[in-house]
Amino acid sequence: MKNTYTAYIYGMTCLSCAATVEKTLQSQQSIKTVRINFADHTAFIEFKNDPPPHKEVAAAVKKAGYQLHWSLEGKDNQADIMHYKEYSTLKKNTLWAIIFSTPVLIIAMFLPETPLFRWLVMLLSLPILFIWGRGFFKRAWKTILYRNWGMDVLVSLSTSIAFFYSAFNTIFPQLVKRYSLDPHVYFETAVVIICFLLIGKTLEHRARMKASEAIRQLMDLQPDSVNLLLENGEELEVSVNEVHPGSHLRIKPGEKIPVDGRVQKSHSYIDERMISGESLPVFKTIGDKVFAGTVNQGGSFDFTAEKTGANTFLASIIRAVRQAQSSRAPIERIADKIARAFVPLVVVIAFTSFFVWGFSDSESGWLMGMRALLSVLIISCPCALGLAVPTALIAGIGRAAQEGILIKDAESLEYARKTDHLILDKTGTLTQGKPIIKEIFWKEENEHKISILLALEGKSEHPLAAALLLHYKNRLVKTSLSLENFKNHPGKGVQATYQGENYRIGSISWLEEQAVIFNTEFQARLSDWKKQSYTLLGFSEGNRLLALFALADILRPEAKEAVEKLQAMGIHLYMLTGDRTETAKILNDQLRFFDFKGAQLPSDKMNFIKDLQSKGQIVAMIGDGINDAPALAQADLSIAMGHGAGVALDVAKITILGSDLRKIPFAIRLSEYSWRTIRQNLFWAFIYNSVSIPLAAGILYPFNGFLLNPVIASAAMALSSISVIINSLRLRNL
Repeated sequence: MKNTYTAYIYGMTCLSCAATVEKTLQSQQSIKTVRINFADHTAFIEFKNDPPPHKEVAAAVKKAGYQLHWSLEGKDNQADIMHYKEYSTLKKNTLWAIIFSTPVLIIAMFLPETPLFRWLVMLLSLPILFIWGRGFFKRAWKTILYRNWGMDVLVSLSTSIAFFYSAFNTIFPQLVKRYSLDPHVYFETAVVIICFLLIGKTLEHRARMKASEAIRQLMDLQPDSVNLLLENGEELEVSVNEVHPGSHLRIKPGEKIPVDGRVQKSHSYIDERMISGESLPVFKTIGDKVFAGTVNQGGSFDFTAEKTGANTFLASIIRAVRQAQSSRAPIERIADKIARAFVPLVVVIAFTSFFVWGFSDSESGWLMGMRALLSVLIISCPCALGLAVPTALIAGIGRAAQEGILIKDAESLEYARKTDHLILDKTGTLTQGKPIIKEIFWKEENEHKISILLALEGKSEHPLAAALLLHYKNRLVKTSLSLENFKNHPGKGVQATYQGENYRIGSISWLEEQAVIFNTEFQARLSDWKKQSYTLLGFSEGNRLLALFALADILRPEAKEAVEKLQAMGIHLYMLTGDRTETAKILNDQLRFFDFKGAQLPSDKMNFIKDLQSKGQIVAMIGDGINDAPALAQADLSIAMGHGAGVALDVAKITILGSDLRKIPFAIRLSEYSWRTIRQNLFWAFIYNSVSIPLAAGILYPFNGFLLNPVIASAAMALSSISVIINSLRLRNL
């Protein structure tokens, strides 16, 4: 989309952080829409006008307590740099926190609680909380100002209460004893909580980077430098950012192509599997398109740059994946609302537990109340709930991108698994989309007649002419004969004169109009080929028919396997085509669809889908042509083949790069696994909070004397978030 940019947000730790950033961005008058993806810390921002005020927006986010770094499409890696910078900072803070917290734990566990040791522990705790753990407190204050209470509020409350309560007991122990209370300290609880959280955040950050690996792999396809051809013919190695449309570049064997362009000199074989999914290298010669990120497997060639930077096909793929990963599923919005209302409720439960214990009959009621207060605040952090949906979406959509399947949004991923009826176009989807010669019948075949035929077809622009030329490309015949009086009859054929004789090639009906004679042998062939629904051409000299050609659009080699897999998944398949019903029937005999219809106009396809939808069916449509666009737009899930028309690609919610139909059942299976993972994540996140909060509050204490230790609570909280991410990462191995 125009005026739409991706940015990396530095410093987010929970959903409330994401909500704060989102609210800050939405308050900017220059911004039209905002989507924040907490799972990979990115913002997808659409501006009202161009150029956007990048600096002003970044300054507003910084004022809210975070940092925003713009990420340009293509080879820009600023977001990755910031991602690793944040990861490095987390690792450093975690290491120092572990080093300082170790003696605190040793003293608390093995040495007596003397005044000297209390003072030593307090001094060791200060840098852990307020230097390496200061980020929790800074973000907590910002989220409170923006009325988005989140994890940092819970962490800050629990650790600061534990520290200042312990500090007061250390500095004024006699004052506490005066009220018959034990001046107990919780320094080890505060520091270990910060330590566990930092460890958890470091592991979580690392796992999150793995979940977003698909984007980085796509960006790495583009090389950093390229050989620029100067006007004097010399080569100069320059940065890919210095390449502009019109630049002349040279690609050597084994090198990656940096930008989109057209071959200008020589030829080669290009490995396009990273973009199209095609396993075999593609032959490229002068005039052919080449794409950024593909690999040259043949000799050197020169090409002219046409699209660079954010305009390359590779950049559009990266943009599509990022848009999809930042989209929000309906189920995620529900989880967000629960998470945002959850924190204030937890604070109420925590302080209620504290006072209930404090005013109980137990002699150590206030101490146990403090323990319950800290445990509830820590263990109830809604991080796992916030990560449940987006991490699974990032992993699933990223995995699809690796297979050459571009999913535009989370809703499409959900609809894929719900699909029960699938409509397929024929030409270009189930078939190659390019006619080839199936059979030939000559009255008298010789090199002279073939030379005239190819010279005649060489002047034609019809696709059937290209099929004939391709069929005879290896024949050593003259194709540059001097033809006279060439004339094109659109939709019928072409004719020309050679050495005083009139030659024609075209449709059978047109040749009959020109009084061309079909003898009995030719008539028999025509009758047989018409039954097979071939497209027929005749070649004549004067009024004598010389040859007949039968052409057909052949089935894609993987089509039968793909159809069988889809039917095995319980999906009803329909084929709708604009071709004749007889042609559709021949294809259906090979593939055996649930139903098929021929001679279908674009409106017919659209109405057929409407009829199924009126019966409550979830309908997907697969097509590749402009005529498929209305049906694709009507379908619940639209799938375009990547080799097709731009209109179809724009309308479609899922794009299959290349032409491998087997990717469609894979996409549906991936959708099912992704939503199964989301349900698992949400289930365990809810179960975790539902069970852990009552335990932390001490509900089991009257029965078996169990009261959760705040240190164990912090470890459990960190483990819950990490487990959600690890569960989502399993999708990468599908």
